[in-house]
Amino acid sequence: ILSVSVVDGGGNILNGTFSAGEVIKVQAELSESVMSAGQINLTLNTGDVVNLSREEGQADSIVTGLYEIQAGRNVDELSVSSVEIDGIKDLFGNTIVSTSIPGAASLTANNDVKIDTIPVFANSSATSLGSEEWVFSFTEAVNNAEGENSVLSAVEAIIDGTGEWSSDKKTFTYTLEEDPIDGTEFTLTVSDFAGNDTTITYSYEIL
Repeated sequence: ILSVSVVDGGGNILNGTFSAGEVIKVQAELSESVMSAGQINLTLNTGDVVNLSREEGQADSIVTGLYEIQAGRNVDELSVSSVEIDGIKDLFGNTIVSTSIPGAASLTANNDVKIDTIPVFANSSATSLGSEEWVFSFTEAVNNAEGENSVLSAVEAIIDGTGEWSSDKKTFTYTLEEDPIDGTEFTLTVSDFAGNDTTITYSYEIL
């Protein structure tokens, strides 16, 4: 095995953050041509196994497989944990002997792929909303921080004020320009960079 990578439909290196239900293509390049029978089974650090085999139209030394991301998977960097050879042989009938992958050509070296199937949650409770400023703290970076249909625009629609996000997009501080009404309740739709959406309910109470 010369290298392992995640590629798009054209065989180009693919990077990004992916969520449940999405399908990505894993490709291995071999040192010589192989027969169409047999496959290579890669166990990923998500615990899932991807079966790689010869694909029509590809070079004889390339094997590929599709990985459908399941709910509950969450890794900062997708990698290969182990390799199993299942009947794949070269054109002379020799079975692959080595299951190692060169570090410089491993999946983590070739790609920057993150698996995130867990939606954003609120670190701060609803009662943490103050009379002069509201501080919203989230478990991961927020993708819809600003702009149309953003957290900022949703809060601005509730009460006048000025918002500022932390550099990591995990904390949003909103300085109020008017007094909030006791019992004000509202919801924010928050999206992470993998496209996972969640709706969080907040309320303002005078304690």
